[in-house]
Parts: sequence; structure tokens; C-alpha cells
Amino acid sequence: MGQVITIGGVPLGTVQIYQYLGRPLACNDNDWPAIQTQLKKARSRWGSLSRILVREGVTPRVSGMFCKAEAQAVLLCCCESWVLTEKVWKALESFHSRAAR
Repeated sequence: MGQVITIGGVPLGTVQIYQYLGRPLACNDNDWPAIQTQLKKARSRWGSLSRILVREGVTPRVSGMFCKAEAQAVLLCCCESWVLTEKVWKALESFHSRAAR
């Protein structure tokens, strides 16, 4: 199985997901928890920003520029190591489609 680490004779338990530098990491090296966290942050940021843009009567072109600058920057933070499976790709496309509307 593997080496068991103990402290004072008590074995340490294992966790499935833990936070490292603000990013969730899974024990099976799955990126989905980190992607879900970033999608949630990006949806929240874009929701707040889009309400302000609509209230101010900003054109769709300018709103798109804000989306690229703000929401996508939040979404893609720390994404350099993500493995893009079909499920992940669909989730990212879905966010982009919703934000574009």
C-alpha cells in the first residue's frame, strides 16, 4: 500500500482534496476540483460586472472586452497545468457561451 506516517504513534489519515496556495489539489491528480473553483469565481465576477455594465448601458462590444479582460482572466488563473478532457472542455465552452450572452 505505501508508507504510513505517524505522529506520536497515531497514523495520519489521507484526504482526497486539499488546499495548496489557495488551489484545491486532488490526491488522484485530477484537475476538476480546481477547474470548478475557478469557474465559480469567474461566474461570480462576471455576474457582478455584467449587472453594472447593463445598468450603465454599455454596448455589447465593450461588454465583451470586459469579459475577456476580467472574467476570463479569473477563470484561467493557474490553468497552465490543467488536463483538458472532453468534460472540462464542455464546461469551459459553456461558461464562455453564457458570458457571451
